[in-house]
Amino acid sequence: MLLRRRRVIESAEAGALRRQEDAERHQRRRFLESERERSMRLQSNASANRQRRSRLPQSTGAALITRITEVNYLGELIQRCVNCGALHFPCEVKANHPGKFHECCDLGRFTLNFFESFHEELRRLFVREPDSTEEFRRN
Repeated sequence: MLLRRRRVIESAEAGALRRQEDAERHQRRRFLESERERSMRLQSNASANRQRRSRLPQSTGAALITRITEVNYLGELIQRCVNCGALHFPCEVKANHPGKFHECCDLGRFTLNFFESFHEELRRLFVREPDSTEEFRRN
């Protein structure tokens, strides 16, 4: 625990220097080790790696945290765009152009005439009362 605290307060330069010295120390140790010591080190590393891979990852516990969300009620969708007819919340109305919105039709610069090229029979299936087109919409 003391080592962890010491590393938290060390500067970036001190940390880089410590890691560099550690790498050099390990390199010298590997250079001076016997063939038997090298074999044992490699076996130990392989065993530790196998064990680490076979362990299940530890849970962060995020699913155990209960979050109480606050209700964010924006009101009813009662503001209709004068250009495309899309419904918006009252808080979306801009004072400099009331009744026109960027989110739906870019202040009337974008138009999409969805039913323009539909045959009349097909158009009726989409726009009629739900009970008369229920079979069509289900399939």
